[in-house]
Amino acid sequence: MSEGKTVYEELPGKFVEMYTSLLGSKADKFFQALVQPRKASIRANTLKTSPSWIEERLHSYGWKLDKFDWLDYAFYVETDSPGATLEHIAGYYYVQSDSSMVPGYVLDPRPGELVLDIAASPGSKTTHLVQLMKNQGGILANDVSIGRISILYNNLKRFGALNTIVRKSDGRQMSGREIFDKALADVPCSSESSIARLRTSRTWSPEDKFSSLQRQLLSSAVRLTKIGGKIVYSTCTFRPGENEAVIDWALENLPVKLVGVKLMMDHDHGLGGYECSKKVVRIWPWQGEGFFVAKLERI
Repeated sequence: MSEGKTVYEELPGKFVEMYTSLLGSKADKFFQALVQPRKASIRANTLKTSPSWIEERLHSYGWKLDKFDWLDYAFYVETDSPGATLEHIAGYYYVQSDSSMVPGYVLDPRPGELVLDIAASPGSKTTHLVQLMKNQGGILANDVSIGRISILYNNLKRFGALNTIVRKSDGRQMSGREIFDKALADVPCSSESSIARLRTSRTWSPEDKFSSLQRQLLSSAVRLTKIGGKIVYSTCTFRPGENEAVIDWALENLPVKLVGVKLMMDHDHGLGGYECSKKVVRIWPWQGEGFFVAKLERI
């Protein structure tokens, strides 16, 4: 926090008003946690090495590592530059926030399955899917922007992905139906978990500008998933209009049912007043990086 400024002065005024109203007695805890520095975290690339080897190598740099309780290949690390090593450049580990590992963990893709990542760049979650599938089966990693596609491709190459095809297309307009065993819809959002973006943003708005795009991407992911297949929807924002409201809309308008999520990482369920609330996951800033995750089954 900048010297002399309160937490409320660090954030857009309308943002403070919106979440004060939404969270009530938890609002101050939310704002205070949001502006606190977070521990970096990494995911060892088990396609190339072992978690113990990564732990030993990074210990040799004087880093302190704490293994996740719920992932035996992920660590919190105490360093200002988690990506500034030859091991990272060579793809032996990936720098990724704790909450960002939840969507892939919840989707639980298996070796041999066919999986869609409908908005894949920059590739954090795609590389996690590759790892979970042990480089077997197939992943279609899609994104709409050629610039983002380049970043995605380079990250997959560095990671050693062999089972992934990268495609540039608008995920809302992908042709076909009932092809994939599982699909990840980690959709564009207002990214409110990024305090750096909030502090510098002059365009923050209480309007849910991404909700229409999110519904369309989720609709495509559902259409392209086989009956009985699983779809994970996730965002890195807090607003219910891009989270619970989208899932409630899906339950009313798409051939899906909600699947409960089991997660050892500290988390809450959804906000009250929504049909999906008891079966979705919210990760608040005092629990990790802000995230929302819901798991659906195609019916």
